[in-house]
Amino acid sequence: MGNQINETVLEEAAHDLHHHHGSLMDLPEELRNTIASVYYEVHWIRRYEGAMPLVAHLPSQKDQEKLLDAAMKQFDLRLGQYRHLSTYVEMVREADKKEQPNLYAMLTRVVIDAIKWNIDNALQKSAFRRSLERLIKKPVPEVKLVPARYGLYSEMRSALYRREQDATFSNDDTYEIVLGPEARITRGPVISSDS
Repeated sequence: MGNQINETVLEEAAHDLHHHHGSLMDLPEELRNTIASVYYEVHWIRRYEGAMPLVAHLPSQKDQEKLLDAAMKQFDLRLGQYRHLSTYVEMVREADKKEQPNLYAMLTRVVIDAIKWNIDNALQKSAFRRSLERLIKKPVPEVKLVPARYGLYSEMRSALYRREQDATFSNDDTYEIVLGPEARITRGPVISSDS
């Protein structure tokens, strides 16, 4: 996938993530970025599925098959994680951060272990067992930003904001802005009650 962020994929993943989970700002940063990485990677694979330009340039068929096999395993892994993210996010959000901080921290770590470290049945394993597995496993590769600015989730939020601004405002439109308890922005023409 490389280190360059594809803005189109970023916007699509951000929109999908926001549609399914709303804002993730209530979750710890590592978990937000791990979830964002799954969404980005699934959308990248979906957009470019079948377009594997690297494979065609490999010298041997064995190398091509090896790369395709690795790509399919990664896609299967990420797609499985993508399908379970709603359950994971709901599970963490249901734990009361203030009333049960230890439970919240434990569930957050379990979800990160399941997604980032691909630890099978993480919820059934002790913290000690999962820490041992983290020592011997490599984390699932996540999207890294070049240059690393704020993390992938923050980049997604910015992309979503830019997309909304582009879709909402243009120089040709007139807007009515109402502040207060019934705040709204209405695309014009504005009809004044004074006329």
